[in-house]
Amino acid sequence: MVSVKQIIIIIKDVDRAMQYRHGLELEQDYELVSLYDFMKQHDKEGIAKSKKRLKEIHDELKDLASQGKITSKMVVAA
Repeated sequence: MVSVKQIIIIIKDVDRAMQYRHGLELEQDYELVSLYDFMKQHDKEGIAKSKKRLKEIHDELKDLASQGKITSKMVVAA
């Protein structure tokens, strides 16, 4: 049988993962805006850096989903 203490620990763990996911999504939005600006300016170095960070964010979101902390439906497809 699962104790109340175990349920609270699970809920806190899931809550932390959801907050982390939300932070990653905000950073992803910022990077997409930055990428758009770099593309308008034809800044190849900026474009490459933004794309690299967007890939890192995507990978982190996939890792969260694979750990079962969030569902795969929450991960934005790249």
